Amino acid sequence: MLSVTPASPGAILAAKFLVNFLLTAVGAMLAFFAAVFVFEVPVRGSLWLLAATILLYSAWAIAFGLLLSAVFKSQFTAIQFAVIGSYLPSLMLSGYLFDLRSVPWFISAVGRLMPPTYAIESVKILYLSGEPERIVLANLALLAAAALGFFALALVFARKRLD
Repeated sequence: MLSVTPASPGAILAAKFLVNFLLTAVGAMLAFFAAVFVFEVPVRGSLWLLAATILLYSAWAIAFGLLLSAVFKSQFTAIQFAVIGSYLPSLMLSGYLFDLRSVPWFISAVGRLMPPTYAIESVKILYLSGEPERIVLANLALLAAAALGFFALALVFARKRLD
């Protein structure tokens, strides 16, 4: 049905992005409220910077998903690539499971190439110490650039096709 609609690929991607972004924002807000008010997890840093970090990371993840859906023909292939090419390396090399200061330099360098590393670093800073905000702001800039870059790539690869 999308191939015969008068909407442009950019409009279709923007609509997909906005719907998923709003759903993610609501889910993140519910998780945050549960953490703070139900489980009494203290937040030592700025709530605004924490919200910005979560939303910019979500924007990157959605833009990456849109890029995969634009590049691959089948949903199965896109999901497999997302899990094997992004999710697992991000989980292991972002500093979530292992501290990047305690791994060999080349593994740390690969981890620094992935946007989740910067989101996790910012969340750790904002929950645990609240300082220094300059690192969080630099990480936010990197997350914003990654989100815009992946969305731009998705626009390049998006096309209506009947194959």
